[in-house]
Amino acid sequence: MFVDTTVSNQWETLSFDLTTFSGFNPNNSYDTLILFPDFGNDGIADVTYYFDNILLTN
Repeated sequence: MFVDTTVSNQWETLSFDLTTFSGFNPNNSYDTLILFPDFGNDGIADVTYYFDNILLTN
């Protein structure tokens, strides 16, 4: 899933409902989160990303 952020230099809440994803299978255990900031593009030097309060819920 991809999402564009709408603010800069402040916290933003992002939510994803994986049950709407076509490959979702309720029999699988979804207990791992992998983040790719700006996936597929070279990184920019001296840029910091913060991720906080990540929750995986049923």
